[in-house]
Amino acid sequence: MARFAALALLVPDRQDYIDAAGIRNRCRCAGIQLGTSDALLAQLGGRHRLVLLSTDNDFVHAARHCALRVWAARG
Repeated sequence: MARFAALALLVPDRQDYIDAAGIRNRCRCAGIQLGTSDALLAQLGGRHRLVLLSTDNDFVHAARHCALRVWAARG
């Protein structure tokens, strides 16, 4: 665990959970099935202006409906 001490720890607050539910609902209305924890990650990433590195394409689709930025490999 000491190796991770230099990394910032993001702790969601109540509003993050509420906003994550909104992201999940917007995605569902657009035909995207986004899990609850994925929606929370999308919310935290968007709020803190982070770029998410993931191989899960659900985040790419979700980013069209929220402030999440997803790193995409070129090639």
